[in-house]
Amino acid sequence: MPAALDAFVTAFNARDLDGLTALLLDTAVVEVVGATTQYGPEAARRTVLTGMLFGVNRLADPDARTGIDPSLTVGVIAEPPRVEARLHRGRWVLVHWYRHRDGDAVRAFTMLELDGERVARLRNYFYNAELIADLGAELGVPTRSNGHRWWTEEAV
Repeated sequence: MPAALDAFVTAFNARDLDGLTALLLDTAVVEVVGATTQYGPEAARRTVLTGMLFGVNRLADPDARTGIDPSLTVGVIAEPPRVEARLHRGRWVLVHWYRHRDGDAVRAFTMLELDGERVARLRNYFYNAELIADLGAELGVPTRSNGHRWWTEEAV
């Protein structure tokens, strides 16, 4: 496994927002596919990285207006997800494990493009139900869907 990928996994699982941010190049592109794209470490830190680490608190709150169908969030435990790196078809994929009352399940995947010891591009697949189901099946991991919507009705 590349050292930068190992460092990302370690920082993520330690909930080290500063460490994750430091791994991004100044020109990094950070994307939640289908929802948002951020440019540069500070923009990514404020939105995507913080959401990846701590967004589960809103996901687990039945009263939060997340835009996700509430039936998809039943049983989510408000504990930050953990990631692990898996090799899939010759490429490293980060697998995001979320805790649920009835067991852990994968709710997202992330792919990193590295430039030496830093991250040049991050693509997080959280609102991509078919990709999560298909990739999860190929990797042999249980998955849960977040649906396709990331906006609330008030935002439309």
